[in-house]
Amino acid sequence: MTLFQNALRALRQPRPAYAELARLDDRSLEDIGFNRADIETKFG
Repeated sequence: MTLFQNALRALRQPRPAYAELARLDDRSLEDIGFNRADIETKFG
């Protein structure tokens, strides 16, 4: 799977998802409807 697909899968899972999402760049995060602050708030 690609990094992007892994991140989408991670969105459906609890806490370990942060590691997958954190590896994405800001533009990829925006493509799936997140930004860095959202991730830190939700998982941090």
